[in-house]
Amino acid sequence: MREGADPEAIITNARAWVGAFAEKPDMLKPLWKWLHGWEIPPPAKKKRQSASPAANGYRGKPQRMTRARASANYLVQLRAERAAREGDLSHG
Repeated sequence: MREGADPEAIITNARAWVGAFAEKPDMLKPLWKWLHGWEIPPPAKKKRQSASPAANGYRGKPQRMTRARASANYLVQLRAERAAREGDLSHG
């Protein structure tokens, strides 16, 4: 311990560090390493992200328009138009 270091301040900072790592105590530095920089405040907690990629803003790659996909889209459109002409909207 350094000359003039207040033991109460060290204990207070140690409690703050332990509190910051309450969920993952195995991530705490060993005491001998921590004592070299005990004046440094603990890191702030990061905002927790959702497990869902869509909730985090990732929507995936945009789909390329291939001939097969274009044909399938065209057929769906034709069927919907035919169903609308016949008055049967259940196939849309």
